[in-house]
Amino acid sequence: MADQQKEQRSTPVRDKARSLSRVSNDWLVEGGELGRLIRGTDWSATALGPLQRWPQSMRTVVSLVVENEFPMLLLWGPELLGLYNDACRTMFADRHPDALGRPMREAWPELWPHCGPVVAAVLGSGKARFSQDVRLRVRRHGRLEDATFTLSESPVRTEDGRIGGVLVTLQETSAEIERDRLLREIELAPDGYFLSDAEGHYVEVNDAGCRMLQCTRAEILGRTAWDFMSEADQVRLRQLHETPQPTGIRRFELTLRRPDGSELPLDVHTRLLPNGLRQSIARDISERKAQERERQLELEAMERLHQVSTLFLHGQDSDALLGTILEAAMAIAGADFGNIRAVTPRTGELKMVAQRNFPDWWLELGEQAGAGHGSSARALAQRAQVIVEDVTVRKLEQRAIQEANATNESLIAAMPDMLFQLDGELRIVRHHADRMDL
Repeated sequence: MADQQKEQRSTPVRDKARSLSRVSNDWLVEGGELGRLIRGTDWSATALGPLQRWPQSMRTVVSLVVENEFPMLLLWGPELLGLYNDACRTMFADRHPDALGRPMREAWPELWPHCGPVVAAVLGSGKARFSQDVRLRVRRHGRLEDATFTLSESPVRTEDGRIGGVLVTLQETSAEIERDRLLREIELAPDGYFLSDAEGHYVEVNDAGCRMLQCTRAEILGRTAWDFMSEADQVRLRQLHETPQPTGIRRFELTLRRPDGSELPLDVHTRLLPNGLRQSIARDISERKAQERERQLELEAMERLHQVSTLFLHGQDSDALLGTILEAAMAIAGADFGNIRAVTPRTGELKMVAQRNFPDWWLELGEQAGAGHGSSARALAQRAQVIVEDVTVRKLEQRAIQEANATNESLIAAMPDMLFQLDGELRIVRHHADRMDL
């Protein structure tokens, strides 16, 4: 009877033990792909032992790792066998799933020279470590590549207080580092960088773009590219954007209109980004345009000279020949007007034999200057250079001074009082002559 009561009293204990045993065999119920792989792996042949015999401290951390969406890796035991989650899977790339449960010095050998000493320091000191944007060489998909990581290594203690492993929380920051590098390059680039939204309003611009527009960043953001274009460029650019391009990159030239009225020719590359924003890179081509204009002038000059040669060959009259020569010289010099003067051999007079675009008053002045043996005629005969100075401003200033002196003389003459003008030593240098009765 007593044995039966003892067995009855002990039955709930045995049931509870059986229940705990069943729970211990399926304690890892979530965790995505890595959770299923860990549950489905026979760990009895490894240093970790059967899944149901893992210590509670390890179970807790493994559950935390596989159910976390942040990349995590648990290194456990003397061999530092690795258990990681789905978020960390992409970092192992083609090593997954073979890296699961292997010593990390074998699964990730190229990283171990850096990570090994850090993990050893955590195991030895029991203190966590943190490293930000560490640059490492990682082998992925059969090739080595540079990558940056932010890492945190923390000790994991067992039930008796000993350190059983290290929890590594890591995040690859390669994309952010590359983005920041590109942004720095864009900011320092000599070309203008513009970012606009779907409606065409600027949302970002670099310093070079501000210099091109001669505006501050605050004055540019929120405005559109149309605000800085001529109407013709606006129409042409809208038509260009409506035409599909295979690569999605469009290139065109336009003339930028600045607030002060000046213009700047630009070569623009633009493309639509996946996020719906439009990226435009503009390059100042004013120097290239100036060179193109110079080449065009040279071509026009050569054409003029060809015309002169043709006139010589066909025996054209002198007036047409001189006119063509003058036009060729003006094209070469980029001049807006010009004339040819010749010295009459018998009289030595300087005579205008061809001119283009001079006003009538200048022609009359030229006739007066050429009458007689003036300096221009002598210089031309001697093949010397003549520099003609514009003295209009100086003559106007002299005339103003003369008029002011005359006005002063009139005022002095009209004054009833005696007037003296003294120098620095108080000597009389000028006086009112009509009042000198002393």
